[in-house]
Amino acid sequence: MKVKSLLLVGLLGIGLSGWSHPLHLSFTNLEYKKAFSRWELTVKIFSDDFESAVSLNPDQSPATLKQLQVWLDKQIVIEFDDRSISSDQWNLKEWKTKEDATWITYTFSTDLPVRQVRVVNSLLLDLYADQKNLFIFTMGPIQSSHELTEKKRTALILLTK
Repeated sequence: MKVKSLLLVGLLGIGLSGWSHPLHLSFTNLEYKKAFSRWELTVKIFSDDFESAVSLNPDQSPATLKQLQVWLDKQIVIEFDDRSISSDQWNLKEWKTKEDATWITYTFSTDLPVRQVRVVNSLLLDLYADQKNLFIFTMGPIQSSHELTEKKRTALILLTK
């Protein structure tokens, strides 16, 4: 039910994307792709907010991609059990702008977490007091959704009971 509510909020946000949007919202998905034995990290953010946060050339040159990676490394922290998954392990799969949103997708391979996944998401919290970062984690039958804000930047997903 919580996932459906978050998706509804997201769809409303997308519907408002034709205007100068009145809300500050990002979506981050971390999903294990079993068929490929890798993780996929996707960030969706309003393009004007993204441009306000980081000034990048649209050329996607190696220097630009490195700048993007350095910025994201400061904004998103992923830990599997006690192992930090550095952005140096991430491989850019796709970076595109569609309508008023920017989509950035990375993949990475690493040992699976055993007990827990911890994610800290600080996207745009330094720019907007009302920023909300929706985070969805999917690993097989496990799905967990979280709303992260200035007061609550961390999501903890327990994989064992």
